[in-house]
Order: sequence, then C-alpha cells, then structure tokens
Amino acid sequence: MIRFYIFALMLFVCSTSSFAQPANDACANAIEVLQDVVVDFSTIGSSTDGPTHNCFGDNDSIPNDIWFTYTATFDGEAKWSNCGTADYDSRIVVYQAGVTCADLAGNAFFCNDDGPTACSAAAFTSEVIWPVTTGETYLLRLGGFAADTIPATSGMGTVLLTQSEGPENNFCAGAIEAQLGTTTFETTNATTDGPAHPNNPCFGFGDDNVQADIWYSFTPTMDGTIEWSACDMVTFDTRMGVYTGGAGCPFEDADLVSCNDDGAGCMAFSSLLFFDAVAGTTYYLRLGGFGGDQGSGTFTLTNTTPPPVPANDECLAPVLAEIVSAEAADMFDGTVEGTTIGGSFVFDDYQFPPCLGNTNGGEFSDVWYAFNSLGNTTVEMRFFSQTPEASYFIDFFNTCGEQVDFTTVGGTCFGVTPDNTVQYDTLTNLPAVAQDYLIRISTRLTSDLPGNYFFQLVAETNNTVGIAELPVAEDLKFFPNPVTDIANLQFTLEESKEVVVEVYNTLGQRSLAVPLLNLNQGENTVELDLGKLTEGLYFMEIKSATERQTVKFFKN
Repeated sequence: MIRFYIFALMLFVCSTSSFAQPANDACANAIEVLQDVVVDFSTIGSSTDGPTHNCFGDNDSIPNDIWFTYTATFDGEAKWSNCGTADYDSRIVVYQAGVTCADLAGNAFFCNDDGPTACSAAAFTSEVIWPVTTGETYLLRLGGFAADTIPATSGMGTVLLTQSEGPENNFCAGAIEAQLGTTTFETTNATTDGPAHPNNPCFGFGDDNVQADIWYSFTPTMDGTIEWSACDMVTFDTRMGVYTGGAGCPFEDADLVSCNDDGAGCMAFSSLLFFDAVAGTTYYLRLGGFGGDQGSGTFTLTNTTPPPVPANDECLAPVLAEIVSAEAADMFDGTVEGTTIGGSFVFDDYQFPPCLGNTNGGEFSDVWYAFNSLGNTTVEMRFFSQTPEASYFIDFFNTCGEQVDFTTVGGTCFGVTPDNTVQYDTLTNLPAVAQDYLIRISTRLTSDLPGNYFFQLVAETNNTVGIAELPVAEDLKFFPNPVTDIANLQFTLEESKEVVVEVYNTLGQRSLAVPLLNLNQGENTVELDLGKLTEGLYFMEIKSATERQTVKFFKN
C-alpha cells in the first residue's frame, strides 16, 4: 500500500516542548484520503474544531480533532479505522454526504469511541463502518476522549480507509426482507448500527446494546403472535430486538417493542422472543451479540400461539391466597396452584428479588398473589415445584412497587431450584395486626426455566381473642354450596342464645355481618342474601359470646 505522510513541526518554547497545530486541525483544512492508502497522523497540539454529538453516551465531547475528506469510488460500505494503529484513546466521526464545515451540528452520521474487542484492547482505538455512494464526499473527523476527571487525549498513529467486508444487511437502512420460515445468517464483520437501551434488563450485564448487529424487515399478512427464535441454532452469544414506529431507520430506544438476550431453555446464551404483529405493519428485526460477539447460525420466524398469560400476570390483579392451619396444610388443604409459564415482563423500573445474587440484568416472568396476615406475627410458606427442571424466586411486597423491608421482616425472599423442589420459608416479625401483603413468584428467564407449582400459607387462621374453637350449634348445614344469591343456614341450638354471622374474604376482610338475636332452642333456619358478594371463596363464621364455628363456601 502507498503511504501518505503528515509531518508535524516541533517547536521549543521556554524550555517546554510543544507541537504545532496539525495542518488539518481545522475542518476547513481537511486533507483528502484515498481508499487503501495508509495515512500517518498526529493530533498532538490540535484544537477542538467540531461540535459535540450525542453518540457516545453521557460524554459526547470529541476533543483535539483533526479532519479528512473521502470521496467514494464504490457503492457499498466503507471502513475507516485506526484499530490497533494509534497510541491513544481515540474517537472518530463520519458525517453525511454533502455536509459542510458550516453545518456540522446535528449531522453526525456514524461515530465510534472504542471499536470491536481487539480495538478496545489496543489503547481504546476506533473503527467505523458506514454505507457510501460512488461520487459522494464525506467529512471524516478524528479526535480523542475526555471526561470530567480525565484530560483530553491526543496522540499519533495511522488510519486506513478500506471497503468493508461486512454483511449485506449490516445497517438498518439495508435491512433484508424476511419471511416466515428459516433464515441463515452471518454477523462476522458487522458493525453496531442500532440504538442503545440503558436501564433495560434485556440488555444488562454491562452491555446496553445489541453489538455487531444485522437487520431484517418483516411485514406480516395477518394479525397474530410471531415467535422469532435463534434458540440452540447459533455459534455465539446472541441478542435480539424488534422495532417499529417512529420515523423508521435509524430507530430510537422508545421504538423497541420486544427484546431478548438469553431465551428460556436456550443453550449457549442464544435468544428467543415473541411479539404481537399487526397485518401490514413493517417490523425491523435486529440480531447481534453480547459484548461484540459475532458468528453465524439460523433463525426461524413462526406464526404461533404463545402460552396463555396467567390471570395474575399483573401486580394489580393478584390471585387471593388463604392462610390455613398446620393441620389443614398437612392434609394438603388450602393449596394454591400457579405457573410462571407465559408471564410477561415489564422492564421499566423492575425491582430485582433481594435474594438474587446477580442484578446486572436479565428477563423475568412473574405472577402475583395477595394474602392477609390475620394478625399472625409469623406465616410459613410451603412451596412445591411441579416442574422438576424449573427455578423460582419468591419475594414479598407491601404494595405494588414497594418491597417488604427485609431488614425488619425475616424470610422475605427465597429461591427454589431443580436441586431443591420443595422449600419451606417463614415470614417473621410481622406486625401483630391483620395486614395485606403481596407475593411475587418469578423465574429468571435469562438463566432458568419457568414452570408449574403450588404453595400453602400456614399460620393461625383466626386470632379472635376470648372466643374458643367450640361449636355454636349442632347439625350445622349450609346450602346450596356454591351459592348464587340466597343461602340457607340450618342448625340446632341446645339453648336460646344470641348469634352473629360474619362473612370474610380470603384477605381476612369482613364482607358481611348479620346479627341473629334471641334465637330459640331447637332447630333454626336462617335465610342469607349473599347476592352482593363478588365471585370467590369466602369464610362464614357463626359466633356466640363464647363459641365459634366456620363454614367455607364459594360464591358464583
């Protein structure tokens, strides 16, 4: 290759060495570079001529810059790189064709701080790939890195412009149309074209982007749910994102409609996701790797019926769970069945289980339950996994968004794994008043499989002081059960007494109270109007001054 040299003049002033400004320090003095020509450069002594650009995260400065131009001789993708050939932490920017020095602000086309892994390991050098059109001229800017506590960097090296060997669909604008079925792909030499997704557990573990990505477009002909899967069909650690809306390419963080890092049950950190598709709407499928990982494989697009979403998928719609006595629990009465299969994941402000060891990211399927402590200061939870290979985290909340303080209440989080499919856990130091709580049961899909289970909440079922568990009446009958509107309570009293009937829901909240005054000795029949109760399980307590009996019934 031909070498093109840029020489810097050394000046000596007041016994201090400094460098003169490079000839191409100003944008107006940009030097032309040619394809396949190695260019020596120095940014030592340069000023900062160009604007800041929002393409480097929170720190968007590009100090100590110098300038070049390139006029494309081909249609395709060009690569401009000082990867491993510079001695300092660099940044580079390529501007859109036709942009002049007078209108640089807001016109950054492609930019790069630290190139692929090999570049980052070599003094944090840079590399950018972008699409070019024959005859179009592009401004190229090469500068350094700076931060609040780090001085601006500058240095020397070489830079080279070549025709890239990246994939055909390396950029969103060049997305290949995909169809239902199987597609073979290759991400080797791909660059990163799409947006980052900070604070999204889909893209955690220190990398908030889909690195080295390629793009497909997909326009379904009918409404439905689409499964996009590279599960167990790739050679590298994949990531996926589906976009639509906005102004199209390039997309922004808010245009993401579905994402996945590691699919549930997928080997080698491969990916799988579902998204709801609308006929005639074009979706852009972004496929890349974690941490710049690249490779090859196949993926499938399938019109499918996903697992049903559990009824208690949302915190605001929990399933009610009742506390049962230890004796009833031993007989497996009062069990609550559930599943984390098909649960959705809302990643905004997600609160990780406090007993989770790695909170750098991940996707979860979670479901919700509600119970009332009934004034018990301890409540035992007996959890039984019915899917041997599944794993779960169980933690407790005061309200949606407010986890129980684990420094005050013990036993607020525990895990269940395939090695221990039955777990007993006890909440301790609860307040001695009846209080509502929420239970979240979740599976971390990034590493574990969801599954089916059942559990029991075990404690004293009634804390009424001064009333013994003694029968109020003989031959107590409640019918019909289940009841729609009117129920009959029939019983025999040994003597005349005053009786109160109270109805409680599974949260321990009183739903109905009926005083029955001066009941006669002998057989009594009482008609109860339960039509205003909502559907669900209830507990009816028949109380006298010193006695109590309980009847469980279901309201249709």
